[in-house]
Amino acid sequence: MYIVDPQAAREAMRSAFGAERYAKFVSELNGRCQAKKRLFYWQESMWDQVQKTLGTHITDFEEVSNLFRHCHVHGSELKSELVPVLYGTHQLTGKYIDTMESLFPHANSVFLGPCWHESPTERKVFFCELCREAREKWEAQRGA
Repeated sequence: MYIVDPQAAREAMRSAFGAERYAKFVSELNGRCQAKKRLFYWQESMWDQVQKTLGTHITDFEEVSNLFRHCHVHGSELKSELVPVLYGTHQLTGKYIDTMESLFPHANSVFLGPCWHESPTERKVFFCELCREAREKWEAQRGA
């Protein structure tokens, strides 16, 4: 097992690929990748490149996840909890998605399930408390 400082891994990834690609890496890792328990191919390629600079070879999904389990907007570590699964068709506007990605990407107070109903009523998510506060503030300003 390799010991890697999470801050060093995060900074190496951000330096190698820039803030935008880093944000996508972290968001997907702490979102859709959790259900699959694996990185996407493009993330594996990024991680392989960064590992060369760090002198490591970590392939275990949980170990990689733990290194990047933080909010790239607020800098805080993510926490986990069970949240309700909302089944059905969810249509989020492009403007809302852009706002969410830039202000509160890890609010995650619900999990949007598929359009068909499955048995789980709750799902484990990773969330940022500051993202939740930012979303509440944004919704209050909009009168939502």
